[in-house]
Amino acid sequence: MSEVEINVYQLYLLGLDNTLAYENFKTKTDLKKILPAIKQIESLLKEKYDLQSLNETNQNINKLRYEIKKLESAIASFRLSTEYEDVEKEANILTQTIKDNWYQNFVDKKRIEAYKESYSATENISITRIKNIYKELSVEFALQVKKTLAEAVQFRKKLSHNRKSFLEEEIKLLTELIEKRDEEINLLETKRAQLFSFLSAKEAIKDLTEAFGIISKKKSQLSDLESNTKILNELILEKNQIEAKQKTIDNQIFEYVTNLGVKIENLYEIFTDVYNSIYINLQNMSGFSIDYNKRKDKLIDISITMPDMYGKGKNAGRTLVYDLFLLLNSFKFSHNFPRFLVHDGIFDGVDKAHFIATYEFIEKIANSGTKIQYITTINEEGTLSEKFGNSDKVTPDRIEEEAILVLSSQTKLFNKDFDYLE
Repeated sequence: MSEVEINVYQLYLLGLDNTLAYENFKTKTDLKKILPAIKQIESLLKEKYDLQSLNETNQNINKLRYEIKKLESAIASFRLSTEYEDVEKEANILTQTIKDNWYQNFVDKKRIEAYKESYSATENISITRIKNIYKELSVEFALQVKKTLAEAVQFRKKLSHNRKSFLEEEIKLLTELIEKRDEEINLLETKRAQLFSFLSAKEAIKDLTEAFGIISKKKSQLSDLESNTKILNELILEKNQIEAKQKTIDNQIFEYVTNLGVKIENLYEIFTDVYNSIYINLQNMSGFSIDYNKRKDKLIDISITMPDMYGKGKNAGRTLVYDLFLLLNSFKFSHNFPRFLVHDGIFDGVDKAHFIATYEFIEKIANSGTKIQYITTINEEGTLSEKFGNSDKVTPDRIEEEAILVLSSQTKLFNKDFDYLE
């Protein structure tokens, strides 16, 4: 997942409007899809006709049209038979039909790619894990949650299956149409080649033999260049429209971030309170900001800073503070976050003083009347002493007493061993 897409979710979790962030993600994604298609056609023109740019290609097309027109004028000075005129008209019709089929195949292939991408993502929800979280509240409630979630998941799967089946039928239909057009193109190209060969080989009037050979070759080249250029021009037009939209989004995001003053102040206050509660000996040394950054694709730069935050334990501490900050911000402002938080291994390698501080912080929130549930995994390592804070609150006995589940080498999760994966 790119930073641009992550920003959409981050703004939502912060309780901020993420509409422009989503528009920015969409235009950036569309642009990344269209650029390879443009590059592919440009490479084809360079390799096949040694044309280095669209401008050079258009000049070559104009030159071919002029030369063909000049040759046709020369041929028109002779009295051509009706057979010649009919053959030339038929060849032109075949050329146009081939161009139309080729372009429609290009459009349908893009649709197939889009359909496949739309159902490739999978969603996994552990109903049992969620049931176990609520089991401590009420076994009956946990079973009800499990049943409700199971029904929702089943409905979701059925909906996804129906949608996938529908799209697969569409893909099958489009694939058949593409194959049918390819067969038609091959037949038409063979027939057109025969007509061009007839025109170039006709020697009823000796002086026109060479003229017909040249004109058939030039028309074939012109047809190929025009069809490629048509697609290229349409792609470039779409690219320009996306880039124009992106400029508008850039300006709107700049204005949006500029007007976030009060909301950023509120977020900063909550973040600092959480940080100071966890990092008691390093208070008021954190930072939180939301800025407009033109140099980054995501444009909206959400930044947090803490002392020496890039080591393994330090990074886990930063994650701990940020997640608790999101949870409390939701309680106070956004209300778009669940009233519980689950961390797996967040305290591995983290200073034990921060574990004690987190325990006291959550306890303080709960004692204030706020409904909150914090679930984490704890690996027993070393001992807790007074130098880490009020260690009496988090003695091994108390931790085991409050634990939802205690695992050991004798008591294993699901009574089985799991392979370690890097």
